[in-house]
Amino acid sequence: MPGDNGPIVFTLELPDSQQLQVLDPVTGSIRTLAHRQGVDASQADWSPSGRRLVFEAGVKDRAMIQVVRFDGIHRRTLRPGLSGFLGNPAFVPHSNLIVFERNDPRTDDDSLWLMHRDGSHPRRLTTNPFPGQGGDTDPNVSPDGRTVSFVRISVIDNQQALYSVRLDGSHLKRLIPYAADVAVNVDVINDVERAPAHRNETE
Repeated sequence: MPGDNGPIVFTLELPDSQQLQVLDPVTGSIRTLAHRQGVDASQADWSPSGRRLVFEAGVKDRAMIQVVRFDGIHRRTLRPGLSGFLGNPAFVPHSNLIVFERNDPRTDDDSLWLMHRDGSHPRRLTTNPFPGQGGDTDPNVSPDGRTVSFVRISVIDNQQALYSVRLDGSHLKRLIPYAADVAVNVDVINDVERAPAHRNETE
């Protein structure tokens, strides 16, 4: 969708941790958004309104999902009541939802899930068919909030395909084959003719 450019969030790697930094593309100034010693903050995603960010916070052998306001205050952990690795979160526009990756080491299941923005009501979105050797990762949501693109891994660093799925779990579709070894950081945009003229985000 056309619009003005705004602040850019990125991860800065330090000797003791990774922290989130925000770059003003106009002035070039950089400020620290989220930094705690021993906690790796990464995979940040802006809310559609630009007032909050959701990101992955890694501590030793586990990861969780946290949200923080654009000015770095009111940082808190979302607790959907799920075990395992929780990361790669992204806001779903026009809804009260966040999509994220969950890796459950007890079952070797690595798939995509949804939850409310307060961490409640988690539900499964995908089921990766390659337990123990693959996973579903890097979810990105279309601006209309209807479609999630993601990378489905069958063999790590060798067989990775691009998929899309509707928010209700229907219309799962492979867009690019595994042999292409698709990388992460894929994004999705609406078809211009079907893009909504007005956006009414829930924040």
